[in-house]
Amino acid sequence: MSGKDYLLQKLADAVVKGDADAARKIAKEAIDVGYEPYEIIMQGLSKGMKVVGDKFAAKEFFLPEVLLAADAMYAGLDIV
Repeated sequence: MSGKDYLLQKLADAVVKGDADAARKIAKEAIDVGYEPYEIIMQGLSKGMKVVGDKFAAKEFFLPEVLLAADAMYAGLDIV
């Protein structure tokens, strides 16, 4: 996994964990190193929300986890 893929995967993982502070920090790091906002959103934030949606559909996540993930996604979007 390249450094770029690693950073975007960390961002997706932060969304899945519902960690808004980490999502904010990683999104800022991605912007600072020159990633395009679209790329950060689609391959980081949206990828994490896709995992959350799949887990919700499989009844592995419930509404509180989905809401925390959404908060983390929006925290990242605020930076981007």
